[in-house]
Amino acid sequence: MKKLNWNTVRPFIKKYRVGDYLRQFSIVAGGVIVTFWGSALITQHARQQEVRSTMQLVTKELQYNREALQGIKMLTNQDIHMSLLLIENNLVLSGIPADTLYTYKKFFSNLTNFHYRNDALEVLKGSSLMQYISDKQLLQNILQVYYRLENMQKNINNYYSLKEKTLQDLFFS
Repeated sequence: MKKLNWNTVRPFIKKYRVGDYLRQFSIVAGGVIVTFWGSALITQHARQQEVRSTMQLVTKELQYNREALQGIKMLTNQDIHMSLLLIENNLVLSGIPADTLYTYKKFFSNLTNFHYRNDALEVLKGSSLMQYISDKQLLQNILQVYYRLENMQKNINNYYSLKEKTLQDLFFS
């Protein structure tokens, strides 16, 4: 390997100016800064897209749950009406008009349980995207809706279990 001596290095050093060094350094530093800034913007945009798509899944799931709950509410209202008719007639079916019995024929066979979906919420929780949702009040409202759905599921399923037991006791007595 060849040894460097001062005479061979000196012409390169004389040509090199501090201003050139600072200019080249600022170009490189600027490029690195722009690269990191652009990378951060791309990452943030991708994360927001992921949050948006997950929130759309949650929205669709909540709409499905609302429709399922409205269906159960309709059946429960029919049960209440038929139960009131049975109470008025001392639990004797012969006292209730035939067309009313025909209208509420599902009363005796309807033992539907309510099951709500929470898969999209689990995806939201599991992906740790909750921290990137800027509207924390919206997030809290969504979590409260799922908590209420869970309570409604328990209450409705308890109601139908009690109804089944009561109808069995009535038929076997």
